[in-house]
Amino acid sequence: MYFRHTICYSIFMKKETDYITNLILEWQKTGKGFSDIMKEASLEVMDYPARRFHWEHDVCVDFYLFFYPRLLKLIKNFRYKGLSFQCLLRNTLAWQIKTYHRKKSCADKINQCVRYNCIMDAEASSAAAEPDKKTSEPLKLTAESERLLGINGAGEIRSAKLKRQLKMLALKNANYLDDAHIETLSVLTGSDSERFYETIMKLREQGEFRRERLDVFRTRINKAYIKLCQLQQEYTDCVNGTERNSLINRQAELKKRIGRAHSGKNRVQMSPTNSEIAEIMGLPKGSVDSGLYSVKRLLKSLDAQDDGAD
Repeated sequence: MYFRHTICYSIFMKKETDYITNLILEWQKTGKGFSDIMKEASLEVMDYPARRFHWEHDVCVDFYLFFYPRLLKLIKNFRYKGLSFQCLLRNTLAWQIKTYHRKKSCADKINQCVRYNCIMDAEASSAAAEPDKKTSEPLKLTAESERLLGINGAGEIRSAKLKRQLKMLALKNANYLDDAHIETLSVLTGSDSERFYETIMKLREQGEFRRERLDVFRTRINKAYIKLCQLQQEYTDCVNGTERNSLINRQAELKKRIGRAHSGKNRVQMSPTNSEIAEIMGLPKGSVDSGLYSVKRLLKSLDAQDDGAD
């Protein structure tokens, strides 16, 4: 009777052990042979998705790098209780492949969203920094506008105050001026064309930081939004009441995060600030504020007169 039980136990053990399990058990006893364990286990990890899902070699390598930290933990924490390491490894691989697919899909969506936004922002910035000369309209002044602005025969505004105010407005719109606009405005304001151009370029360089800030907020919004979509799908599939409540709370936190990122994005001002213009022109900020208000009101009245004349 005892002999029969011994045979059955031996058969059971033979079915539930494998070469990797024996290597791990030997390593746990002697502390030797870890490299052999890693070699056999790594081959199993690489072979599993290729055999089961017909993955290409590069994808299997990428998955192996993703799974590698968990493989080390599995080997370190393995305790033999009748279940072979190979069986444990394959069960873990089946679950981790699902996680790998989900994270890979999430990363691809984030990269796509961020890449799209960055491209759109780069195109907008490029259009602002270097407008197409064929599509940009030249600055046109009617005879009545020239008279009201007090432009002399050389094309320069006579009033020093108005010239200063128009220069403020030009600097405020530095991102939207092309070379022809800059040349015309330098004549109108009596400014040195080269120095005026350098000032415009300096303000555009300062705008690079603002574009980087916009990219940061866009990335935060994209990541939070994609994660929110995942949580909404998990909530739909979940049947456990406690887990559903947890998912609701996590979704609420992500919505707040998206709201904060949108608020930060909206606070980023792409045009040069009045303080920057004041610093460049060597004027108090209050003078720039009032000057911009006055010249905008004047140009608006001129525009209305031109429309009435038409």
